[in-house]
Amino acid sequence: ESLDLSRMNLEPGQIVIEAFSGLKSLKMLNLSYNKITFINNNMLNSLENLESLNLSRVGLSSKFSIQLNSTTFETMKNHLKVLRLSGNKIILHENCFECLIHLKELDISFVKMRSRKEIDLLNSLKGLEKLKLKFFDANFQLKIYRLSKMIHLKELNVNIRENDVQQFKEMLLRENQINANPTNDDLCWFILNNLRQMTHLDLSFCDLNYINKRVLSKMTDLINLDLSFNRINQISDDDTFDSLLNLTNIS
Repeated sequence: ESLDLSRMNLEPGQIVIEAFSGLKSLKMLNLSYNKITFINNNMLNSLENLESLNLSRVGLSSKFSIQLNSTTFETMKNHLKVLRLSGNKIILHENCFECLIHLKELDISFVKMRSRKEIDLLNSLKGLEKLKLKFFDANFQLKIYRLSKMIHLKELNVNIRENDVQQFKEMLLRENQINANPTNDDLCWFILNNLRQMTHLDLSFCDLNYINKRVLSKMTDLINLDLSFNRINQISDDDTFDSLLNLTNIS
């Protein structure tokens, strides 16, 4: 039920379109760390029961780009739970993840994406529980927080450094489950605690019932703060917002 072809130095032409045609019961396929320069959608068409697909670094020695469109994962949509695409150049087309309603884990670390629109396409993965996003370019890290519809997300790995987040001006964290009492292991609060130059912050629909003073106190440049549609019934201190001298809009 599993097939591991990783690190086998597979090169162009060594995997034909019909290679997996008789493997309908296959559950796990690993093609990572090879020298494949092209993957045809038809190559995966018979893998209707596949649960885990690993295509990490499949173009090690080429300028290979994985093209993902609305039909790429159509055959395996009912069972695919784990998808690994890290270390590749990927071009995402509209609705490419739309059919993956059962996907629980996605790894697109070190993937160079072209635009904010491509990041937004990940929002269709509403059942995702584990997401790995370690980007080459720190400028892309801001865009991952547009993932506002992943309400089941339990683990987010972005390897963010303090210096990377201090430059951000706008942060959208709406519709995330955020712990009102921050800990050292809480990614969202780690980021918020280092956003010294933040001017716009959206924490709406985050199921918050408490506002912690020490999180907001360092955001002295904050202009707009959205706390709407939460269950806030307590603010840590009367002077919680006193340090926000530039705050002009709070909702």
